[in-house]
Amino acid sequence: MAIDTNLAYSLGAGSGVDTKSLAKSLVEAEKMPRQQAIEAKIKASESKISGIGAMSMILSTLKTEFEKLNETADFNSFATYNSAESAFSVSTTSSASPSNHSVEVLSLASAQRTVSAGFSATDATLNAGSAFSLSVSINGDAAVSLRIPSSKTTPQGVVDTINDSDIGFTARILNTGDGSAAPYRIVLVGDVGADNAFTVTTDDASGGVGATREITFGGATASGTITVAGVAVSVAAGDDGATVASKVKTTLESDPFITNVIGRSVTVSGGVLSLNYAPSDGTPPATVIGVSTTGVTTSTTQTVDPVSGALVSGLSFGTDLQAASDASVRVDGLQVYRTTNTITDVIPGVTLDLRTVTASAATLSINRDPAPIKEKVNGLIEAYNAAISDFAVLMGEKNEDDPEDIYSGSLAGDASARSILSQIKGMITGTSDSASNGIDALRDIGVDLARDGTLSLNETKFNTALSDQFSDVVSMLSANSAIQSLSGDLSRGVAGSAVKKINDLLKSGNDLLAQSENAQKRITKYQVDLEKLNTRMEALLARYTRQFAAMDAIVGQISQTRDGLKSQFEALANMYKK
Repeated sequence: MAIDTNLAYSLGAGSGVDTKSLAKSLVEAEKMPRQQAIEAKIKASESKISGIGAMSMILSTLKTEFEKLNETADFNSFATYNSAESAFSVSTTSSASPSNHSVEVLSLASAQRTVSAGFSATDATLNAGSAFSLSVSINGDAAVSLRIPSSKTTPQGVVDTINDSDIGFTARILNTGDGSAAPYRIVLVGDVGADNAFTVTTDDASGGVGATREITFGGATASGTITVAGVAVSVAAGDDGATVASKVKTTLESDPFITNVIGRSVTVSGGVLSLNYAPSDGTPPATVIGVSTTGVTTSTTQTVDPVSGALVSGLSFGTDLQAASDASVRVDGLQVYRTTNTITDVIPGVTLDLRTVTASAATLSINRDPAPIKEKVNGLIEAYNAAISDFAVLMGEKNEDDPEDIYSGSLAGDASARSILSQIKGMITGTSDSASNGIDALRDIGVDLARDGTLSLNETKFNTALSDQFSDVVSMLSANSAIQSLSGDLSRGVAGSAVKKINDLLKSGNDLLAQSENAQKRITKYQVDLEKLNTRMEALLARYTRQFAAMDAIVGQISQTRDGLKSQFEALANMYKK
């Protein structure tokens, strides 16, 4: 165990001087000014890093405020007056313009709603449990069949199959609660618009004959995969048509496309493959074939049409609750029709959401709303004033009364900080590169610079500029840019140019980042210097301790000799006295 004391001094031996404390004091006297100088450099570098960080945040805030005024869409805020708000709502986009309109809602777009006959339960058996099909026609087009497999021959199964098919309408089961023996009904709902009207009939598959489609295959010129009815089949380069057809047959016969449907089969004759559908398939959809890059050629012919059966007992969709129809609106005297109640293409930049018909024409007025633009300009003014205040702190004197203040004076005398502050002032006071008709700078729209360097808004001048020279204001600030670019030599307006300059100041590799990195490197170097100083001082303490110990030993020997001679002389003197 080390004891931090001078044992010889404690025991009264040696010179009587605490040589260990003396060595420490001498080392501390030599170390302290050097250590304080290095620590002061570290603190100054840390303060500069903090100041640079604060300056970056100031610039980022200013950039955010300038970005609110640097594109044309930033100025397109409108206030609307609608005399029939209960009949339709109005919203605007950046492409709207001040205007007045008459709007009359004549009819609403609606979706077809069709209801089935009633069922005793959602799991009641249909078609004696045998598969059947629904024949569906949308907008009078050729009917397509939707197969209801035997596992789905219940009202709920029909609903699930319809919803899984994306066939053009949706289905749900509704319990009417009418007290009858068959309160459950299937409700079919199509898409809005007259073009989405539909008809649905049933086929119990009692016709006994399903459709047959023949696919004629050509040979493969490259190896790969083809698909038939969604089933992948591998072919090899050089396979002739018969080989390809045979491979397709083999693959289909082991796939659920065939194995899961009673009545479906596949046969081959040379390069011709016949797909024999089940009667319950009705008229099957077109057989989708993909040949990729294999070079296989195909042609499809339907050689046998399905024979229709009877209607499925107890399942009919003959009651329309609501017909599919288009919306009709008369705008400024012109009647237009749309398949939706959200109309976006009649008045430029204006969306009408129809709710109900109007008794007469309503008045719609679209006017510019200066309030959001004023709010953005005031936001820029506040950010600029805060920036000027913060720079004064960063570049001013150190606040000695607050030891926790790491920002004040952190950039005092810094040339880069002075340059950036000058650039910020120029962003506010400079002339736009897209000025027009006397609206050259922010001062022309009422942004006033006071003697103390702060900004304020002259609202009267601002409102007049927006009212009388709106397009010139937009040009001055944004150069009429729909989307500002940060690259290239372009006219960007006051706000767009400011965003570009600030972005350049903040981006990777810029002077601010370099200064911060250099300051951090200096801190690392100073910390190494501190370690080296501590090492040297430890070595110096060891040397002083050895030297003082040797000196103390010599002094101790001399003291002993002195004491011994003194005793001898005193003894001799006593002898002579006797």
